[in-house]
Amino acid sequence: MVVERKQVGNQWCRAREQRRSTSSHAGERGRGGGCEIEIPQRRDRDTCDERTGTMPPPKTKKTKHDKKLLRLIHFNDVYHIKEGPTEPVGGIARFITAINKYEDTTVLFSGDAFNPSILSSATKGHHMVPCLNAAKIEVACYGNHDFDFGEEELKKLSQECTFPWVMTNLTDSQGVPTGTAKKKHVFEKQGVRIGVMGLAEKDWIDTLSDPPEDIQYRDFIETAQEYIKILREEDECDLVIALTHMRENNDLALAKACPEIDLVLGGHDHFYRVTQLDNNIVIKSGMDFKNFSVIEVTLNGDARPSVAVERVDVTSEVEPDSDMAAYVKEADEKYATIFDKVVGYTEVEWNVHNSSVRTEENAFGNLVAGLLRARYGADLCILAGGSFRSDRVYPAGPVTARVVSTIFPFTDACVVLEVTGKTVWAALENGVSKYPQHEGRFPQVSGLRMTFDPSLPPGSRLVEVTVGEDREPLDVDKTYTLATRGYMADGHDGYTALKGSKIIVDPENGSLLSTIVVQALTKVEVIKAWKRKHMILRSAIAAFRGVRPFRPKKKEEQPKALPESLCGAAAKDPSCIVVRPQLDGRICIVGVTPPPLQGSPPRAHKAKRAHEPTRGQDQDGTADDGDACNDGDDEEAAAKLPKTAIA
Repeated sequence: MVVERKQVGNQWCRAREQRRSTSSHAGERGRGGGCEIEIPQRRDRDTCDERTGTMPPPKTKKTKHDKKLLRLIHFNDVYHIKEGPTEPVGGIARFITAINKYEDTTVLFSGDAFNPSILSSATKGHHMVPCLNAAKIEVACYGNHDFDFGEEELKKLSQECTFPWVMTNLTDSQGVPTGTAKKKHVFEKQGVRIGVMGLAEKDWIDTLSDPPEDIQYRDFIETAQEYIKILREEDECDLVIALTHMRENNDLALAKACPEIDLVLGGHDHFYRVTQLDNNIVIKSGMDFKNFSVIEVTLNGDARPSVAVERVDVTSEVEPDSDMAAYVKEADEKYATIFDKVVGYTEVEWNVHNSSVRTEENAFGNLVAGLLRARYGADLCILAGGSFRSDRVYPAGPVTARVVSTIFPFTDACVVLEVTGKTVWAALENGVSKYPQHEGRFPQVSGLRMTFDPSLPPGSRLVEVTVGEDREPLDVDKTYTLATRGYMADGHDGYTALKGSKIIVDPENGSLLSTIVVQALTKVEVIKAWKRKHMILRSAIAAFRGVRPFRPKKKEEQPKALPESLCGAAAKDPSCIVVRPQLDGRICIVGVTPPPLQGSPPRAHKAKRAHEPTRGQDQDGTADDGDACNDGDDEEAAAKLPKTAIA
């Protein structure tokens, strides 16, 4: 293993030695290495717990000239236990080998482990617990995706972990931290007394799919200032660390406002960066078991602590830990059967043939787009047809998690953008520009209706776009919220018009399309969450048109209750959710007879032709009941991504 050490500066560890903060970035360097370990057992530790009343460890008496060296390991945002196709490959087996090369370490984690991934949609994040435990974590803070399956499931996950969680500024109305977290964690290592707080930003609280009923947020700077005093004065800590799950700008704001914090170890961002301020340091340690930081802190009596940081990349040169490699293989085999469990039912077939999702309005595409739009309360949804994989028809009846993950194998999260009507028009023009070829860019939509003429030149084929239940023309000057996939938001599949748009819900706060579908099939509480957050509940109702108890012809097929959710807590509703995707005429093609609508005979379409949008002609809004759309994807990129076999 080749690693470069960067001396990133010293800082005061006492409140009286505050300085004005200025920032500069330290370099990003290093590669991974290997050694052999055993999967660890639970370790005993002394903690300070407001809930149990456990007192912190007694303070070790030190002389003025005591010199102590503390070695920390930090990582954040891990989702996939298997290694990736490109360097650094990561993977939990190689990661465990890499971190255990370092002796006498204290491992800290900044959240996001239980979701999103295709595997977590089957396990509700439980497959990640042995991985986190194997890392010998001392303490961790929650991330936004750790709440994806609801607070009750998070409590179960936390209780299975062999380490405590901290969350200082997220509590219930009684001031009790969310999940099983504590407000602070105090411990002693190498003769150094360490205090840890956990902080979250407000931005991601509003994006939680199933937030705690009475969640209370407190400003992270205000909270930090209070707990610095508690940790320094009451707990007599030598070193104060903030584990955070916030964007870098908020981490920097925290560090500048609170110079008494020695280290800000952040998550949420998916990159590696070390930023030195006058009095403290902000560290982002990459993602997905691909990177981590080794931080050496030297304390010499009352002098300022010295901090050195190493970046380590987990490359294919690192030998996989044999125990964790066996676990990954076992998990693959074990959870393969879970994917075959029923998560819902459909009254009609799901046609996912390329010849349909890439050339015309598709009933299943309508359902999925409606679910995505409703999930985030967006005005519109555009999904390229290439997002729907497997190129087959699924019969009416039970739907398994494997079916959903086979149709949606991609791991880019959904996002919400703020766009103008002009941008929407341009995106739709791209979507129909290759028709009648079976191109992945062909749009499946929600919240709008569109007519296009394939006889017109590409880029000028749109005839009419209307939005909302009143079907008003799309207004090119108006601003709308648009739900889509991160892949499209990045400009892929020709959707360059979307690139650079203002992001309302970013990929870190978004969910996988497969997760959204499974949650919709299994988790009735999600609708309550939409309502609590004042989102467009009507869209949810539209997406679930026809939802009712499953009543098959054969009595033995009757489920006794809603199947245990594979993407969240089991729904309280005692019946299975049954969906009925349908067509409603939201995509009309001039010169092509549309398929019959639900319960209606075929009808001819008459459209007013318009070669390009003009002010007042285009307008944005939501579609009728049953509204939904398809997501698209670049074929070349899709071919490189893993696909799940059909059951």
